[in-house]
Amino acid sequence: TNGMYWAWNSGYINFKLEGSSPICPTRKNQFHFHLGGFAAPYASMQTLRFPAQRDDINIAFDIKQFLESIDLREQHSIMMPSEASVLLSQQVKQSITVQ
Repeated sequence: TNGMYWAWNSGYINFKLEGSSPICPTRKNQFHFHLGGFAAPYASMQTLRFPAQRDDINIAFDIKQFLESIDLREQHSIMMPSEASVLLSQQVKQSITVQ
């Protein structure tokens, strides 16, 4: 729902980030990352482990770390399952911390 589903053969969007940057060479300097895919070879699901013995868990996403891992001049739009979607999904995982 809410724009987080592509189609029956590609599945759900697991991570969506849209915005603009002055270094993006696109119309209105916009970038679009809709990451997902469930079928090999483009299965992009990433597994995170959480401490089970705590009453409170803080999950943080470091957007700066994520965006610094991308050259928005070259990579500014991923809208379907692909090798790039899998690689960027791994970067999303690296940008998440559990405290």
